[in-house]
Amino acid sequence: FAVREVLLRALCPPLDAREALVRHSRGLAGAARAAGNLTIAASVMDRMESLLLTPGASTPGSLTVDRCACKLEQARILWAKGEADLAIRTAAVLGPALEAMERSALVAGPRTRGLEVQARQLAGRWMAAARSESTQRIIDGHLRPAVERAVVGGGTHTQRRQAHLTLANFLVELHQ
Repeated sequence: FAVREVLLRALCPPLDAREALVRHSRGLAGAARAAGNLTIAASVMDRMESLLLTPGASTPGSLTVDRCACKLEQARILWAKGEADLAIRTAAVLGPALEAMERSALVAGPRTRGLEVQARQLAGRWMAAARSESTQRIIDGHLRPAVERAVVGGGTHTQRRQAHLTLANFLVELHQ
């Protein structure tokens, strides 16, 4: 990981280096998670978060799009580890936080919107699986807002399709 980090920093322009490093780390952690290597996945994301928290990287305690991307991957790792409550809380907080970032015009764009839609979908899906919230709250608080933000907010075709599919699958499961 350290060699790749150095290469990404050297090859990418300064403004794109952080985003490329986050994207690479998320991909690496996702592959490790899919392979069942949760310890490796968690260590990659912990390393990435520590890099994002270095002095000068951002205001301490503030959420950036890069940190939200890392938090979302960490939530997926937590879910895979069986830590459902913490995974759900993390994903549930990220959706509104990303929406607020975009509305305040701090960071707007398809990346922010995509992360927000993913966070809302995961929170809703995981709440349904864990049966931790009522059906109405899952629909109104997570799945429907994911669809609305993907459609009205100009999300990509893939984001719109995935948001609709997640809501549809949830509704189908209710009636089976």
